[in-house]
Amino acid sequence: MTYFYRNTLVTVRKNHICEGCLRQIEKGEKAHSIAGNTTDFYSYYFCLECEEFADKHPGYCFDDQDGSFTPGDVLSGRREYERHQQEEAARRETELEANTSGS
Repeated sequence: MTYFYRNTLVTVRKNHICEGCLRQIEKGEKAHSIAGNTTDFYSYYFCLECEEFADKHPGYCFDDQDGSFTPGDVLSGRREYERHQQEEAARRETELEANTSGS
Protein backbone atom coordinates (compact mmCIF):
# COMPACT_ATOMS: atom_id res chain seq x y z
CA MET A 1 0.00 0.00 0.00
CA THR A 2 1.23 3.49 -0.80
CA TYR A 3 1.12 5.99 2.07
CA PHE A 4 1.10 9.74 1.70
CA TYR A 5 0.91 12.88 3.82
CA ARG A 6 0.23 16.39 2.61
CA ASN A 7 0.17 19.63 4.60
CA THR A 8 -0.58 22.67 2.45
CA LEU A 9 -1.09 26.29 3.46
CA VAL A 10 -4.28 27.41 1.71
CA THR A 11 -6.75 30.27 1.65
CA VAL A 12 -10.04 28.55 2.37
CA ARG A 13 -12.84 29.08 -0.11
CA LYS A 14 -15.57 28.21 2.36
CA ASN A 15 -15.87 27.98 6.13
CA HIS A 16 -14.23 24.99 7.81
CA ILE A 17 -13.78 23.83 11.39
CA CYS A 18 -10.26 23.68 12.79
CA GLU A 19 -9.78 20.14 14.09
CA GLY A 20 -7.22 21.42 16.59
CA CYS A 21 -9.31 23.96 18.51
CA LEU A 22 -12.79 23.50 16.98
CA ARG A 23 -13.17 27.16 16.04
CA GLN A 24 -14.58 28.13 12.69
CA ILE A 25 -12.06 29.07 10.02
CA GLU A 26 -13.77 31.77 7.98
CA LYS A 27 -13.85 31.93 4.21
CA GLY A 28 -10.77 33.85 3.02
CA GLU A 29 -8.62 32.95 6.05
CA LYS A 30 -5.36 31.08 5.67
CA ALA A 31 -5.25 27.57 7.14
CA HIS A 32 -3.41 24.29 6.76
CA SER A 33 -5.17 21.63 4.70
CA ILE A 34 -3.88 18.28 5.88
CA ALA A 35 -4.56 14.95 4.20
CA GLY A 36 -3.03 11.53 4.07
CA ASN A 37 -3.56 7.88 4.74
CA THR A 38 -2.30 5.27 7.12
CA THR A 39 -4.88 2.51 6.95
CA ASP A 40 -7.70 4.94 6.09
CA PHE A 41 -7.78 8.27 4.26
CA TYR A 42 -8.00 11.39 6.42
CA SER A 43 -8.44 15.07 5.65
CA TYR A 44 -8.81 18.02 7.99
CA TYR A 45 -7.93 21.69 8.54
CA PHE A 46 -5.80 23.36 11.21
CA CYS A 47 -5.90 27.12 11.82
CA LEU A 48 -2.51 28.83 11.77
CA GLU A 49 -2.29 28.99 15.57
CA CYS A 50 -2.95 25.28 16.00
CA GLU A 51 -0.52 24.30 13.26
CA GLU A 52 2.24 26.41 14.81
CA PHE A 53 1.62 25.09 18.32
CA ALA A 54 1.35 21.45 17.20
CA ASP A 55 4.55 21.78 15.22
CA LYS A 56 6.48 23.25 18.19
CA HIS A 57 4.89 21.13 20.95
CA PRO A 58 3.67 17.80 19.52
CA GLY A 59 3.82 16.11 22.93
CA TYR A 60 0.96 18.30 24.12
CA CYS A 61 -1.23 17.52 21.11
CA PHE A 62 -0.74 14.02 19.76
CA ASP A 63 -0.87 10.49 21.12
CA ASP A 64 2.64 9.28 21.93
CA GLN A 65 1.98 5.82 20.53
CA ASP A 66 0.67 6.52 17.06
CA GLY A 67 0.65 10.30 16.60
CA SER A 68 -3.13 10.45 16.41
CA PHE A 69 -5.34 13.12 17.95
CA THR A 70 -9.00 13.78 18.51
CA PRO A 71 -10.72 17.04 17.59
CA GLY A 72 -9.94 19.73 20.15
CA ASP A 73 -6.71 18.12 21.40
CA VAL A 74 -4.53 21.03 20.27
CA LEU A 75 -6.63 23.50 22.25
CA SER A 76 -6.40 21.24 25.30
CA GLY A 77 -2.65 20.97 24.73
CA ARG A 78 -2.28 24.75 24.50
CA ARG A 79 -4.13 25.18 27.79
CA GLU A 80 -2.02 22.50 29.48
CA TYR A 81 1.18 24.10 28.13
CA GLU A 82 0.14 27.55 29.41
CA ARG A 83 -0.69 26.08 32.83
CA HIS A 84 2.73 24.40 32.97
CA GLN A 85 4.43 27.67 31.97
CA GLN A 86 2.57 29.55 34.75
CA GLU A 87 3.44 26.87 37.32
CA GLU A 88 7.10 26.97 36.28
CA ALA A 89 7.19 30.78 36.52
CA ALA A 90 5.61 30.65 39.99
CA ARG A 91 8.12 27.98 41.09
CA ARG A 92 11.06 30.09 39.86
CA GLU A 93 9.68 33.18 41.58
CA THR A 94 9.31 31.26 44.85
CA GLU A 95 12.89 29.97 44.57
CA LEU A 96 14.18 33.46 43.81
CA GLU A 97 12.36 34.92 46.82
CA ALA A 98 13.71 32.13 49.06
CA ASN A 99 17.25 32.71 47.79
CA THR A 100 17.11 36.51 48.24
CA SER A 101 15.48 36.43 51.69
CA GLY A 102 17.89 33.77 52.94
CA SER A 103 20.98 35.81 52.03
